[in-house]
Amino acid sequence: MAVLEKADFNALKATSPHNFGDIAFVAKRLATDTNTDGGGTFVYDTTVTEDNDDARIIKPNDVLPANPGRWVRRGFGGIRVTSKRLTITIVQDTLPHGSTLAH
Repeated sequence: MAVLEKADFNALKATSPHNFGDIAFVAKRLATDTNTDGGGTFVYDTTVTEDNDDARIIKPNDVLPANPGRWVRRGFGGIRVTSKRLTITIVQDTLPHGSTLAH
């Protein structure tokens, strides 16, 4: 199992190799974003075949769409830092895969 830090979703998609249970901390959705909305924690699951949605499911560039293997969002969604306060937003929590956290 590897623990990775990635700047954005494109960097996560380009990561290879990736193995079951790898964990990635992603700073933000796109490199051009001016805040950290959309970043979060992802775990690589070799059994998932869901479509990439650039939010909860991230498909690596080297995995064909029909093949299994996706980065799946875990835990809290993004953390957004504003002037003098910290706001934590839940994007769509999954505990475990497929279930959603009640708000």
